[in-house]
Amino acid sequence: MIIYFLVLVLVLLIPTAYVSIVPADCVYERKLGVINVSRNRIHYVAILCFITAIACLRSADVGIDLSGHYISNFNTYCSKPWSAISEYGLECGMFVLSKLISIISTDEQAFIIVTSLISYVLTLRFFYRHSTDIKMSVFLFVAYCMMYQYMNQISQMIALSVILLGYDFLCKDKKVAFVISVLIATAFHTTAVFCILFLILKNFKITRKSLIWMTVAVVIASVAYNFVFTVGSSILPQYSWYIDSSRHGVGDTGFGIIIKIALLAGSLLWAIYLFKFKTLETTLHNIDFYIMCNYCALLFQTLTIRMIVLNRMGNYFLPFTFILVGESVGVNDSRYGNLIRQGIYVAMTLYFIYMTIVWGETSYGVVPYTIFS
Repeated sequence: MIIYFLVLVLVLLIPTAYVSIVPADCVYERKLGVINVSRNRIHYVAILCFITAIACLRSADVGIDLSGHYISNFNTYCSKPWSAISEYGLECGMFVLSKLISIISTDEQAFIIVTSLISYVLTLRFFYRHSTDIKMSVFLFVAYCMMYQYMNQISQMIALSVILLGYDFLCKDKKVAFVISVLIATAFHTTAVFCILFLILKNFKITRKSLIWMTVAVVIASVAYNFVFTVGSSILPQYSWYIDSSRHGVGDTGFGIIIKIALLAGSLLWAIYLFKFKTLETTLHNIDFYIMCNYCALLFQTLTIRMIVLNRMGNYFLPFTFILVGESVGVNDSRYGNLIRQGIYVAMTLYFIYMTIVWGETSYGVVPYTIFS
């Protein structure tokens, strides 16, 4: 597990002076003085390569879902003809991808390498293009244990990475291209179809009145979560079995969940205070969209207390939240912003250490880490 701690250390060692960049879709220029973009890229590419290499070079035993069914599914897909695509309906993405990989190699490691490259590279590319604090965004990606989820929930993480790629189209108001990206993502994991709602979130304006309704929605969802999941599973019936699952259909009130809820709630309230009440300028393309993503991530993470599986819907909103956190603590040079930044680094580092040591093996299957042979 030492290799995971090394990743976190390397991210923390990135000089803060070089991690704030002006994203491609910004509205305002941040007044941070001269930014050494070249050095920023060197650090970022080094981290990207290291994280991706860890995922690509891991053995098939690293990751409960990988060893549990993805490898066996890959072997099954490779042995079937292309005509078998009809067996998988809308969610045929992994079949198609596996068949394409098999053209080059049917070795299990080829599957691990290709799927890791797609999900990690596209996600880290998203942070590079849109985050104004790459260090914070990538740090949270690792410390929040999303790096571990990428080693397990492979289909959904590929779907998420495609959505993040499609966000570029959304920023440029290319709605048709964004819808196409959602459809491609849906072919890997049908839950991605709900990301079509990004078209609505993009135009949602946060006001004092809407904040009241957002609060009411959290209360209602917390009470009627079972009904909400039932309605959702009626649209996607293949997930209805989660309701009766002893592992996924129950709630979780553990230490890790509380920490995540605290981080998401804190970042949401802090962002609303800064950008909606103090009305500070921001370099992000659409600050309301990022705040709404933070809100949705908090909503689904809170519902995890009722039903663990619901946190998977929150995965589609977390990368945007990680960017919002960096923007919120870096929007001014006040002592409070710096204090909050350091507090996040310390708290999430401790959380990551705890999760890796205590739950790394039983929950994620990423411990011990072994390289393929």
